Amino acid sequence: MSFARFSSWSAYLAAVAGLAYSVTFVATTDDDARFGEGLEGAFLLAGGVLAVAVFAALYERVRETLGAQAVAGFFCGGEIGPVGGNPFLHGFTATLAVFLGR
Repeated sequence: MSFARFSSWSAYLAAVAGLAYSVTFVATTDDDARFGEGLEGAFLLAGGVLAVAVFAALYERVRETLGAQAVAGFFCGGEIGPVGGNPFLHGFTATLAVFLGR
């Protein structure tokens, strides 16, 4: 299996881990719920580990395409941002900065 294929599968699995994290987070917000206790951290960690392969492949592609001098990026467990003018908590987000040479 090529690294490009592995990284694309990692992106899909990171999305699934993010969805699983969101579901277990909502399911365990009730104080009486025993379902998924401790799973939130496992799903969040899995998404972060899979993100390493995704960003490595993205780095290679950006360097080949744009000839960038430096690429920086990270996954976030969540952020607060506007949706329709109202504050909203987003689940998994990714940020990428590309620095081009002169």
